[in-house]
Amino acid sequence: MCTLGRTYAAFMDRDGRVPDVLDRGHPDTEEGRVRRHFELSHDLWHVVVGFGPDLIGELGLQAFSLAQFPAFLALPAIAAGLLHVLLHRPEDHVAVLGAISEG
Repeated sequence: MCTLGRTYAAFMDRDGRVPDVLDRGHPDTEEGRVRRHFELSHDLWHVVVGFGPDLIGELGLQAFSLAQFPAFLALPAIAAGLLHVLLHRPEDHVAVLGAISEG
């Protein structure tokens, strides 16, 4: 049986990711707790929605996040990713736009 936990662990192990490395110790405020939650659960969302940890997957996940809630950094991240593709990886434009549309 393939559970979410096993799939998440495999995702993290594949790239040598460690969740507590992301803990930046935000202040104990409502905003700080929300930011910490999003940072610590980011990789889990890659697994849940099925986007990989590469540029294309990251842009798809940012688009998904933006569609779910007004994530302030999602829009600039998408814009920066599109600019990066335009300047450095124009051959990936169809895959990137597809991932953003799917997200």
